[in-house]
Amino acid sequence: MTRKRILAGGIAAALVLFTVSSAFAQTDSNRLATLDDAELTSRLEFIETRLDGAQTAAQWWQWGWTTVYAGGVVSGTANAIMEDDASNRVNDIVTAAKGVIGTTRYLLAPLPARLGSSELASMPMGTREQKAARLAEAERLLRTNAHKAESRWDWRRHFFNAALNLVGGAFILGFGEDTDALVSVLLGVTVGEISILSMPQAPVGDLAEYERTFTPHLASAERNWRIVARPGGAEFQLTF
Repeated sequence: MTRKRILAGGIAAALVLFTVSSAFAQTDSNRLATLDDAELTSRLEFIETRLDGAQTAAQWWQWGWTTVYAGGVVSGTANAIMEDDASNRVNDIVTAAKGVIGTTRYLLAPLPARLGSSELASMPMGTREQKAARLAEAERLLRTNAHKAESRWDWRRHFFNAALNLVGGAFILGFGEDTDALVSVLLGVTVGEISILSMPQAPVGDLAEYERTFTPHLASAERNWRIVARPGGAEFQLTF
């Protein structure tokens, strides 16, 4: 019975989140539809220009670091195959394993800014309502890009980076050489931190400038929701 309640609660929460998100999207589109054509055009031009302007740096970061970690997979695997010394082979295996994890992470959670404004290209602009819908989507992309860029300060990213390299170092320490373990941890943590902290930050400034220019009264307004566990179920909380 408890499992059924948990499952039912999870499904209900997902439906609520989907409904609320859809309602917000519709509300944004309706709100923007009240703007005149010149205002809609001005906002769209601003956002699309900034989305495209941030695209190149995002692509360099995305594919550059993906290549770095993929290179770790190739070099670690090749060295492990050719290595005769067992302790050195352990170090190579750890290098390859960390490369696999890093490459997978970059491929599964890529920077959305790498796409520029391409996701808007298929949205029509024939009527004011269509322009408003396109602007609502453009604003969403701008906020998504800024949120992703700000994630470089998320403690979980830094914790995972340190934990992954410490686990790899412990494995080398147990089956390889002490010096190799230390070098692996220090080098891995350093490279990981550089990759995190070098994430392009243009979307953060673009969003801030857009809000200052076009929506100063909404710049400080935030909508947040969360699910809080309660005895026998869960509670959905929404704040503005």
